[in-house]
Amino acid sequence: FAEQSTAEPVSVENAWDIELALSRVGGDQALLADLAKIFCEQSPKLLSAIETSIAEKNLPALKRGAHSIRSAISTFAAQRASDIAAELEESSRPEGFDQYRETFSTLKALVEELQSDLQKLSASNDVPAANSLVPGR
Repeated sequence: FAEQSTAEPVSVENAWDIELALSRVGGDQALLADLAKIFCEQSPKLLSAIETSIAEKNLPALKRGAHSIRSAISTFAAQRASDIAAELEESSRPEGFDQYRETFSTLKALVEELQSDLQKLSASNDVPAANSLVPGR
């Protein structure tokens, strides 16, 4: 694993790409808001499954959980979170669980940032202007 994935500070600025996410659902704002709501409901369960697999040192379960959350994240074009999930999905060393814990911590922080943005979206049931969810833009 690249050391940079756990050393970089988590930034809301790159949490997700609303324009790309909208294009992935054919521009359907209501659908994107519905998917955001589902993600916010399901992602804590997915994170919990990954955390449990790391605690139990269960490599196949870790890969499954990471794949599931990566698939969910991809809808929202959250590239950094997707990349971190891919690192966990590609885990292959049983002796690497200490590193997997660190990588998971980064993933969890990124998913929580994404959840925060998506909760605003699903609560309004309308997709705001592309840059209005990103502080400082």
